[in-house]
Amino acid sequence: MSDQLKSNRRNATFPELSSEDRLLLLLARKVLTREQQDRVIALGETIVDWHYFSIKAKNHFLAPLCLYHLTSMQAVPSLGKAVTALMPYCKKMALRSLQLASTQREFIRSLLIPKKIPFAVLKGRALGSCYYPKAEIRYARDIDILVAADRAPELLFDAIHQGYRLYPEEKIDSIDEVRLLSRQTMVTTLLDDKNIPIEVHSHLDKSAFILDHSEMLERRQLRTLDGVESGVLKTEDHLLYICLHHTRHFWSKLNWLADLDALMTAGDFDQSRFMSLAKERGLEATAEACFNLHMACSKEQPFEYASGFPATLELLLAMTRILQNGPATEFEMRKHQPSLDFSYEWQFPKGYGRNRILHSAKKKWRPSLLDYQAIPLPSRWHWLYVPMKPFSRLIRAFKRK
Repeated sequence: MSDQLKSNRRNATFPELSSEDRLLLLLARKVLTREQQDRVIALGETIVDWHYFSIKAKNHFLAPLCLYHLTSMQAVPSLGKAVTALMPYCKKMALRSLQLASTQREFIRSLLIPKKIPFAVLKGRALGSCYYPKAEIRYARDIDILVAADRAPELLFDAIHQGYRLYPEEKIDSIDEVRLLSRQTMVTTLLDDKNIPIEVHSHLDKSAFILDHSEMLERRQLRTLDGVESGVLKTEDHLLYICLHHTRHFWSKLNWLADLDALMTAGDFDQSRFMSLAKERGLEATAEACFNLHMACSKEQPFEYASGFPATLELLLAMTRILQNGPATEFEMRKHQPSLDFSYEWQFPKGYGRNRILHSAKKKWRPSLLDYQAIPLPSRWHWLYVPMKPFSRLIRAFKRK
């Protein structure tokens, strides 16, 4: 347990949430109960600056969902002001969503389907289409796609030749270079002609040994996303992934909190099956903390509820700090993370430290794109880059001079 958490529990004092922040937490759900709708109306009566509220909703990617809830409720003067303030931001976000949908559809149709590459669309439009009343109320600014690791180089090479650009910019001339690039990173980002990022994942965790990506792809389901048949993760797989990913980012975007609600209330969601999967992957502590976070944020007094669950309280405190101080706060908080995958030591699975050391050692000696650019070798000889590592580093240093 962190020193901050011990201090807060000992003193029984928690951050004071403004009416705006309470309303944002309340609206970060797929469906509102009658009691929650009454609380929305009551909170709305206390808010004076709806422009400030709408900016916060936009910054935390929640403006479209807020607008959806508020326009579906009974006419109340204060909520009418909220709708007016949200509308300009939601129009811009809706345009971005349409562009993203178009790019995703074209990428799947032109590259993934013709090559019969196993894939699953993650987060964004996949969640919006499968779990929300309307796909567009789940805002996203990029596209995430998991592909079979052995097919990633082929996909990336074809994408580059069809006009997609690597980000950050890399000069790639051969399939060998793409193979090395995809092996040294878990995710490769492409940009289309509208500068929409497409993140191609071969793994969904930084360590590459926490989640079983092959099994997740094998279990994927086929759904129609924006008019094209696409692979999506099973509900339990998708939820486990977002619990890991969003906790790593301190739940800094409130649309992620809505994702938690959408997946946990899905018709095909099986909690016992999910917890068995989480336990199998060593993520039981993370899953339990996220379950309780979902419950805490539905309460009128979220901190009082979370105080009974130490790990959940840490998540809620971190999320609230970012909510109150702005999204940039997350980047300061990341400096103190104990690992690339986890924000808290209580998340560590048994044997994680040992596995992380082994993975880091393997990664250090893995052939890289820089090795190839220093000493170009055909793919059948790439194993030579391991003993040649010191020499390739010397050559790169000499070339820089």
